Amino acid sequence: MNNFIQYELWKSCRNHCKFCYNYGQEDKLTKIDSLNYFLNKLDEKEVDNYNEIGFIGGEFFDNQLEDEERILNQMNQRD
Repeated sequence: MNNFIQYELWKSCRNHCKFCYNYGQEDKLTKIDSLNYFLNKLDEKEVDNYNEIGFIGGEFFDNQLEDEERILNQMNQRD
């Protein structure tokens, strides 16, 4: 059986699609804080119950982060 969990990293997006349920909503954390929160979340025991993990959120990266490459590498190194 395939167990899947999906995390929404942030709501902000430069597309501003009016049909999107995130349209006009504000994020509570900065993108860096949000990524760090979810990177730490991946270390929690709850994640062991899933064999697939997905991330969604706005324009996922699109060169919006200064240290985007480092964070992507951190995410890719997790099993």
